[in-house]
Amino acid sequence: MKVLYVGTDAQVCGASFSMVKLIEELDSRGVEVVPVVHRGNTDNLLTQKGRSHYIVNAWSWIVSNSYSRVKKTIVMLSKKALNIPCYFQYKAIIKKEKPEIVHLNALTSYSAAKAAIDSGIPIVWHIREMIEEDLNSSFWNQREAHSLMKKADCFIAISRCVEEKYKRVVGADRIRCIYNGVDVGRFLREDHTAFSDKSVVITMAGRINKSKGQLSSLQELIPVLQANPNLILQFAGLGSDSEIQAIKNCRDRAGISEERVKLLGFVEDMDRLWGETDIALVYSKFEAFGRVTIEAKMGGALVVGYNSGGTTELIENGVDGYLFGNGYKSLKETVELILMNPRQASTVAVQGREKAKTVFTSENNAIQIERLYKEILDK
Repeated sequence: MKVLYVGTDAQVCGASFSMVKLIEELDSRGVEVVPVVHRGNTDNLLTQKGRSHYIVNAWSWIVSNSYSRVKKTIVMLSKKALNIPCYFQYKAIIKKEKPEIVHLNALTSYSAAKAAIDSGIPIVWHIREMIEEDLNSSFWNQREAHSLMKKADCFIAISRCVEEKYKRVVGADRIRCIYNGVDVGRFLREDHTAFSDKSVVITMAGRINKSKGQLSSLQELIPVLQANPNLILQFAGLGSDSEIQAIKNCRDRAGISEERVKLLGFVEDMDRLWGETDIALVYSKFEAFGRVTIEAKMGGALVVGYNSGGTTELIENGVDGYLFGNGYKSLKETVELILMNPRQASTVAVQGREKAKTVFTSENNAIQIERLYKEILDK
């Protein structure tokens, strides 16, 4: 079986990590995978692993909802023009490689989909984003986008909430939920016991911006930080100068030292960091899935997540993690409760690790996707 696997992410993101790990797993299962990626993060990851691949710098067909109508039009026309040569690049690669299936890694690009359809190759299309809710963006032409999507053979939704949203567009019989998998060999830390030290470390991972909620988390937790001198809050991720400065200003106004509210920047070895974390905080209100939730659970951290989106599918409140907000206790109340009951919190963290390493593995993910490929080819 030969699969042309197309990725479009140039920046560091969960979709690119998921793609690279899935390629490794499919390789090990005897599937011949030909990666085609955008120059940038996924390209670098594949190069580091010595994996041959094609480069096509295709542009997304979504635009930010923060743009004015004029700016949206300019961006749309520019991207359409830039994607014309990309379409022909994809067509040439398909002609050369002769794949049986074209697998698109995300919903944010369309050139490869058009090339596959025009070449008569079946399409498996991964949906890893909500778009409006998590990216504050939308298709530049929704009717055109939905029309093209309906020509794909099958869609993979990375959570039930994603499946529910898009089955109204593509039909319930052409979309199925297959949860992302996480690299057990890298992230599993059986030796880490949360709340075993005097200090309690809360970690938030991800790009620092409003949607991820780092500043809001700090604002809500200031009273808890002031009342608990052994509590540390740290942010792992990059952000704009203004977002970083806002966190520093909030911290300084509260009289909390930089040793207790830390800005770590980009952290490459997150597996190590989760193994040093007691509470992993997921504040984003629109997670399509949330790799961070599973990675942190595997690392032995107790995950506390906002009660919405894909996060609610990954956390059973009080059993393998805690949910807050949107009908549950506030973040402040939840963390205070955890600090008052560290032994119980540690038990919940262990349950989270057990579930993560059993259910959300890269191997399980690859098995289900390979099975889907075979179903499509057997039709």
